[in-house]
Amino acid sequence: MTTKSFNLVAVGTILVVALAVSYFMARPFQLVQTREMPVFYGEELSIVTAKPVAVAKTKAVPMSQPVVAAPLPFVPPQITFSILPAYPETALSEGLSGKVLLSVLIGQNGQAKDVKVKSSSGVVEFDQSAVVAISRWKFSPASQAGVNVASWFEVPIRFEVK
Repeated sequence: MTTKSFNLVAVGTILVVALAVSYFMARPFQLVQTREMPVFYGEELSIVTAKPVAVAKTKAVPMSQPVVAAPLPFVPPQITFSILPAYPETALSEGLSGKVLLSVLIGQNGQAKDVKVKSSSGVVEFDQSAVVAISRWKFSPASQAGVNVASWFEVPIRFEVK
């Protein structure tokens, strides 16, 4: 009886497979499924214009030039708190001197936001000492029409032994 039931299972499996194969063969098969993107349409626009009318020719009149107001003057920043840079010990013992020119970006709040060496003294210790000191300075910011504005401020510092 086991062989008879085995034959029935085998025949049933073959029939199911044959039905499945015929189903998929009859149906077109796509390797890549494509999804259509939705398309939206807006309302129709109507452009309405009047019929052209004959225009009488007129003489061209030059337009008056607008009056341009002069910009309000800037009030430059002022130093409100400063400390002197320290004279470096190595430069002092060697009797070195020099001049550093720093550019300081002063923010709208009067703080030194950026300090750059514009012109070096040639002695690294002088440049570093000047940058450290100036970055701690306080300023009243520049203003124009009563409004604080950021600005650059140049500070020359001379180091010399007398």
